[in-house]
Amino acid sequence: MRTEPRQVEVEPTVRDHLANERTFLAYVRTALAMIGFGFVIARLDPRALVSLLSGVMMVVGGIGMALFGAYRYVSERRALIEHRWHTLRPNVAIGIAIASGILGLLAMYALIRLATT
Repeated sequence: MRTEPRQVEVEPTVRDHLANERTFLAYVRTALAMIGFGFVIARLDPRALVSLLSGVMMVVGGIGMALFGAYRYVSERRALIEHRWHTLRPNVAIGIAIASGILGLLAMYALIRLATT
């Protein structure tokens, strides 16, 4: 059973547009943090391949987060202007959670490996 996003006719306010901008800035902050942590993790042990790969994955995840945030901002802005409202699909939210968990596990593995060497 596949459900489509619910769309309801709404009247946007300045508050809605400002909330959309704040959400976009949160995506940007998160992306910058992921990119920064990626560099730190990659530099933990330059000789360890797992550290380098974990760092690269964090940087790529941060870039993906920035692109996704920009897409969401434009999509929500367009929806507000066109007086529509929709929600994030559950499979997208689950995919983001799984990807974040995998990145976290890789970072944890790199830290544990560094601590034991």
